[in-house]
Amino acid sequence: MASFTTKERTLVYERVLEIAKSDARVTGGAVVGSIANKKEDALSDIDLTFGIKNNIRPEHVLHDWTELLNIEFNTIHYFDIRHASAIYRVLLFPNCLELDLSVVPENDFGAITPNFQLLFGNSNKLIDSPKPDIAYLIGLSWHHVLHANTAIHRDKPWQAEYWISALRDHIISMKCIRLGLPSLYAKGADTISKQEMQGLESTLIKSLDLSELSIHLNLISTFLISEIQYHDEKLATSLISIFKKLFKEE
Repeated sequence: MASFTTKERTLVYERVLEIAKSDARVTGGAVVGSIANKKEDALSDIDLTFGIKNNIRPEHVLHDWTELLNIEFNTIHYFDIRHASAIYRVLLFPNCLELDLSVVPENDFGAITPNFQLLFGNSNKLIDSPKPDIAYLIGLSWHHVLHANTAIHRDKPWQAEYWISALRDHIISMKCIRLGLPSLYAKGADTISKQEMQGLESTLIKSLDLSELSIHLNLISTFLISEIQYHDEKLATSLISIFKKLFKEE
């Protein structure tokens, strides 16, 4: 269970909204994520986003709000993620509550996913969020097979484990995309059917023994080929040939 209570989460949620509504630099505010579509539970964090007047630097607003929240709640740490013109500040509170607080220039303030509920002010018309690039994931995946194999031959088991585990993550993301499920951070992974995921659990690394890592890499490569076949049969056939040459060295 979460260390924070629903009451504590609500207190932070309402306080952030209060701060934003009283700030003349803000043009609108919205809740996003699970709370926006009424799917939050006791473990859900807070996701709020705000439009900032175009003549104001959004990071200045974030700085002021972060200082205020630290004074009132004694926040532990924060880090920023930047995407296009938006800044996402992720704050950690002492009770393990996470606040994802984003600001964006008013011209860019609006829904990019269906999980957007305007709370006050103005927002722009719904903008379709870009679809995940499956070709990029496929490229990363065969890249990881090659580098995991190299790490094994260089007697670098931890690096090999890193590449193999990342490869599994990419396969899961590709499944999510194919099935129309959220792919970011594997948010749709646990709604994939057992039949669809059958066997993938066997690729979980249980040992750093180099021979075991080789077996797992060979196995996970077959899952990768099976997934790529849904998207690009010609490439899948070529990769089968490439991987056969690769693992023939074992």
